[in-house]
This record gives sequence, C-alpha cells and structure tokens, in this order.
Amino acid sequence: MSLLPVPASPAGSPLRGHSLGGVTVGAPNSLAAPLPLDTSPVAKAKALATERVAGFDLLRIICLLAIVWYHAGAPGTQYMTWRLPALMMISAALLAGRPAPMSLGTLARRRGMRLLGPWLAWSAVYGAWVILNAVRDGLPWHAVFEPRMLLTGPAHHLWYLPFAFLAALLVNGCTGRLDSPAPLAAAVATGAGAVTLLLASILWETVGPLGQPWPQWLYSLPAIPIGIAVGVAGRSRAQLPMKLSLVLVCTGTVLTCALIAAFGSALGISTRFCAPYGVGVLLVCGARLGVASLPRPITAITDLGLGIYLVHVLIGYLIQPLHVFDRGTIPYGVAVILISGCIVWVMCRTPVLKRMV
Repeated sequence: MSLLPVPASPAGSPLRGHSLGGVTVGAPNSLAAPLPLDTSPVAKAKALATERVAGFDLLRIICLLAIVWYHAGAPGTQYMTWRLPALMMISAALLAGRPAPMSLGTLARRRGMRLLGPWLAWSAVYGAWVILNAVRDGLPWHAVFEPRMLLTGPAHHLWYLPFAFLAALLVNGCTGRLDSPAPLAAAVATGAGAVTLLLASILWETVGPLGQPWPQWLYSLPAIPIGIAVGVAGRSRAQLPMKLSLVLVCTGTVLTCALIAAFGSALGISTRFCAPYGVGVLLVCGARLGVASLPRPITAITDLGLGIYLVHVLIGYLIQPLHVFDRGTIPYGVAVILISGCIVWVMCRTPVLKRMV
C-alpha cells in the first residue's frame, strides 16, 4: 500500500511551503512574526494568512522524504509509519488555522490549480510511460488502464492529490462551523478524530481488499479531523491557550490509539492505525510549537517537497534498470531523492514546468 500524502494555504498546497497545504495549500502561520499593531481586522487576517509555520514546513518535507524512502524500498521505513498521518494532519491544520474559511469557489479554484493541475499533468507523463511499456511488452496500449485510474492516475502515488483536493473542501467546510474558543473547538475536533479513528479501524479489514485508492483514503481519513483540531488550537495568538489546546489534542488522540491498541485485537478491530497516529499527532503538535524559524536554505528545500514526491517514481523507473544501485538499499534511496530534488529545482525555474511541481 502506498502511504503518502493534504496541503493548505491560498497560494499553494499542504505539501509545499509557499503554497495536499500552503501535500502547502497556502502559506502557513509563523510563531515568530507578530501581527502589526493598530491594524484593521482585514489587515490582521491577511497578515495571519501570509505567515508560515516553520515547524510544519520542516516536518512536511521530512514526511515527504520518508514517503519517497518508503517507495524506494530503503531500510528503516518500518519506523516511519507516521509519515502519511502526520502529512495529512499538517495539511488540514494549515487550512483549519486560517482566521476565516475561504469561499467554496475560491478554495476549489486555488486547490484545483495546485493539486488537480499537477495531477493531470503527471497522469499524462506516467500514462505515456505505461503505454510505452505495454507496447514494448506486446500488449494493447489500452489493456494496462483500469477504471480505478480515474481516481488515482496511472502511477500508484498519484492517488493523494485528488484526495487532498476533496479533503481541503471538507476541512474548509468544517472549520467554518468551529467558531468557538480554541480549546472548545479543539476538543470537538479531537472527539471527531477519535470517532473517525475507531470507525476506520473497524472498517479496515473490509476496505483493505478493495484495492487502490480505498485503503489509502481510509487510512488518511482520521488525519483530517485531528489536523483540524491542531489548526483551530493554533488560531489563538496567546501561547497558554494554544499550548493547552494542543495538549488536549495530543492526549485525546494518543489515548484513543492506546485504547484501540489494548482492546482492538480482542474485539476484532484493526490496530494498524494506533502507532502511526499516536506518533504522528505528537510530531505535528511538537512542530506547531517547537520551531520558531528555519534557515533560508532549509526553507528553499521545503518548497521542493511536492515536486520531489511527484517525480520520484519516474526517477526510480529510469535509474533502476541501470543497476548502479540495488533497489531497497540506502544508496538507491539517496540517489532517488537527490536526483528528484535537482530535477524539481530546475523545473521550478522554468515558467511552464514549475506549474507541475
């Protein structure tokens, strides 16, 4: 199962820093930058919306690289199962943390350009690759396409972008109804996350055999309400209420995971969500508070995250037949990450290609 990655601010996506979570879908919020004094509510909202959360930027790129590492079959991925839940939580948190929800049309347009546009472009690229391989193997070109590809695209990792788009619409709609004080709103969203975790654990054995994208979508679903909880907790500019709210989110989610882990097997409930979500929520809440700023070079690297995610599978296809590195080794994983990063860096500086990453 491909465990990847939803972005979040008006300019981008949850995956990219400046932008599936500003995946980011807009620009995150920064703990270090104070609001200008004596400004109007509109100016304050704009200031909040254009800030970045440095910890989210850093954790997001770590999650994306962990996903690439997983797809490369490199060692150690069994200790990185938090990668997809944490990435989804960041995407939801960035969007939920905005001072006010966007209109549905604005959000759909921005997320569509940031997520569905690259999805279509890379579906064409990977679709061409699939056709070339089918022709090489003497198969009809259309024999390799399946109905599921209408949701996932022709490459196994592209499922995330349509999911991120739909998740962004859901997050935006839910946060518009959470106008209570931060601790209360966070408690409500945490409760919804606990219920979703339980339901996903119950349904896992039924949905798992259905094939892509349903297991991936179900696996990522609980991260949406948990990410909303983190996002609304971060709306408070006062440190104490925000910290208390984040402690509430962590405690509620970890406790839910612990209870499912303790009693799930006896009740016939899957426990595979427990460790990834328990660790993931701790990392996300820690990232929300623990990193005030990042050096400029690190910030530049975080902005390459979504592109690396999109291109790395193609790079793997291209370098594996060369037998320079054996797949599943550390050198192979490092090579895929470095080559993908260099290609994305070049694409970001090309007016037409930068729309793909």
